Amino acid sequence: MDLEDKTYDDEIYTDVTTGIRWYTDNIKLTTSLFYLEHDGHIFEATEQLDPANPNAFAFFKQNADSGYEYGTETHGQFQFSDKLSMGLTLGYMSSEIHFGDHDDHGGHEGHADHGQKAHAPNWNYSLSLNYDFTEDSSLMVEIAGKDAFIFDSMHDEYESEPYHLLNAYYSHSFNDLRLGFYAKNILDESYADRGFIMALEPPHFHEELYKSFGPPREIGMSLTYSF
Repeated sequence: MDLEDKTYDDEIYTDVTTGIRWYTDNIKLTTSLFYLEHDGHIFEATEQLDPANPNAFAFFKQNADSGYEYGTETHGQFQFSDKLSMGLTLGYMSSEIHFGDHDDHGGHEGHADHGQKAHAPNWNYSLSLNYDFTEDSSLMVEIAGKDAFIFDSMHDEYESEPYHLLNAYYSHSFNDLRLGFYAKNILDESYADRGFIMALEPPHFHEELYKSFGPPREIGMSLTYSF
């Protein structure tokens, strides 16, 4: 790996954020709008150092010329009754990186001059319903999801699939003890949360996408003691 690829310069960014809050007896709602502009944007890069050696693969940071992202976030809590409430989060973001010509940090030869920010879905959300059976026992059911996203800013031809997860949590308190039961990813959704573009397979060692996946269905329990 070249010496210039082992260092990167400072990143300077400008952040403009505005928002509103609306609180009543039964509703708590916050919404914000944001815009970030990056000068010398730092992003993660990868390189196959030796095409004939699958183990000669490096992860490192580089500077792009510039980048930006803008979007909105909303959080809400809604109390329908003494026992029933709902939680809501919504997010939207758009991003772009302009790589430019940073020859002092290895350049970006052979790649597009701009791309999206990696691991940055355009939208995400969660919606939960909470029911209190008594003061000591409660149930929460949640659905959460994310849009597709690219795995590597310099390889926008590889991206994930949107996914939606169903989760549930139940808890019961006994004086200072709290017993909890949970089920995550109840529908056993298979979804990629990371991706790596590497040349590993002989004899031609073409670049391929290798994915790592999020946790499958998980069921468990917890016991908490409060002093």
